[in-house]
Amino acid sequence: MTSREGGGRPGHPVVYLHIGEPKSGTTFLQEVMWGNRTALAGQGVLLPGVAAQDHFRADQDLREVPQAPDDPSGSYHGEWNLLARQALRADRVAVISHELLSSATAEQAARARASLVGAEVHVVLTVRDFVSLLPAEWQETVKHRNTITWPRWVGRVMRTENADRPTPKPWFWRVHDTLAVLRRWSPGLPPSQVHVVTVPPPGSPPNLLWERFASVIGVDPGSADLSSARPNTSLGLAEAELLRRLNVELGRDSVPAWFYTVHVKERIAHDVLAPRPPSLRPRLNPRQERWARARAEKVVAGLQESGYDIVGSLDDLLGPPAPPRGLSAPDEVPPEAVLDAAVAALAAAVRYEYGRPDRARTGSAPRVAASAGFKRALRDLSSRHPSIGRLRVLAWRLSERSRARWQRR
Repeated sequence: MTSREGGGRPGHPVVYLHIGEPKSGTTFLQEVMWGNRTALAGQGVLLPGVAAQDHFRADQDLREVPQAPDDPSGSYHGEWNLLARQALRADRVAVISHELLSSATAEQAARARASLVGAEVHVVLTVRDFVSLLPAEWQETVKHRNTITWPRWVGRVMRTENADRPTPKPWFWRVHDTLAVLRRWSPGLPPSQVHVVTVPPPGSPPNLLWERFASVIGVDPGSADLSSARPNTSLGLAEAELLRRLNVELGRDSVPAWFYTVHVKERIAHDVLAPRPPSLRPRLNPRQERWARARAEKVVAGLQESGYDIVGSLDDLLGPPAPPRGLSAPDEVPPEAVLDAAVAALAAAVRYEYGRPDRARTGSAPRVAASAGFKRALRDLSSRHPSIGRLRVLAWRLSERSRARWQRR
């Protein structure tokens, strides 16, 4: 059995490291895999950990991302090695998937591969056409507290393409310099164990990306139920502009990162703004589009010479011609469109606050203070005892999921 067919032998599994890129269908693929975990296990494919969040935590640990002291999810320390040990116990195949792995340095990628000694390691990178990637990535940065407008942001990306500066490179190029990402992750691997999956163009069958990915990890794509998979939908321009203005108002220090992720990114951006009917979208001007297409052509030429396993068509990376109209820039957004999005977000916030059973009432200040003290003590205990920390993380996740389910009723 070849590795492309999901090979491996007892004690020597195949481990697929799906390392990104961001905004290349990674959320969709992760939703499909976790939503069909049992079906995949029946075909010999293990997703280590207990939830997708464990792969995020392992990524943060591997890349040594600083963690806020008041983060309620517990320490990330040791999470990568824990996930790697579980992957090594797979009977046939294991998949570790998180798009931020694409930003790992060469040293961090080497440490990841070293932690999987005994397995046949494969690297999988999903890649999207550059013209549509840029607007999608800008609005994603807005969901991570960016305050820079679309024109300024894309101008900065263009200026820093070949910037001669010490590492780390600007974030966009750390995760979207496709050939550099692959160079960091591929040392010691045969080119046949480096898989580049191209994202199908708009108008393709919705299951085509999954079919391509499934062919790499060696599973029957038809065995998975795709109905519950949630793609990481891009925001409309009015919605993104609302969120950007909110970021300006909040600043960086008014709320911690974990709070912003739960209450702004997930509840407002994903649950409220993303499902709204598509509105105006950011567009590249003619000069920017020519640059983006030239950049895509360089990537395609490099991949053609690489010897990597290309799954899909490299033509997908060149992108379709940009539509002559229907897209917009921030200064063209009608104020009433931003206001409409703001009202929807505010209404959702009110509904959530009304539905919270633990909302403080009159005379509850002592209980709030006691709760804060208890949480500090629990964090201290978790840092000393990893098993307690993992139980605390699980309880927090279950609590957040329960609240989200109540809100959707």
